[in-house]
Amino acid sequence: MQRFAFRLEAVRRLRLQEEQAVQGELARVMGERNVVLAEIDVSRRAEQDLYEYLRQPGRTAAEMAHVARFGTLHRQQLYNLGIRIRQYDKGIELVRTRLTVARQKREALDKLRDKQHAEWKAEFLREEQIELDEVATMRSLRDRAAAQVDATGKVPA
Repeated sequence: MQRFAFRLEAVRRLRLQEEQAVQGELARVMGERNVVLAEIDVSRRAEQDLYEYLRQPGRTAAEMAHVARFGTLHRQQLYNLGIRIRQYDKGIELVRTRLTVARQKREALDKLRDKQHAEWKAEFLREEQIELDEVATMRSLRDRAAAQVDATGKVPA
């Protein structure tokens, strides 16, 4: 019997590659989003450090004015980073949807492959059993013939 060959194996591999490509894209987008989150954290820590600096006694009016300008620019930067995060979140949802679709397509082919492999294996086992039965029958006949030769000393015709 021939070995198992899934006729749609090339399509299954292509679907697997598509799924892996989408997974790579998702990882890339998540990485970019994490960079923006890190920028937000750095910005908030800088703001905290500045406010701690201002709480110390003896700050001048010029320093206070400078901090006020920084605060305005800082809030604008945080606002822009927040917009970028929301854009990445939307993009991530779209990529996840594409990943789900790609995974479903691949899993459908995997199930079909598994089903065909199970059918092939059942047929292989049936044919193997038939061959084993033939071997057992031939061996039984040979053993009977050998037993007759031993009992009579003559070779049966």
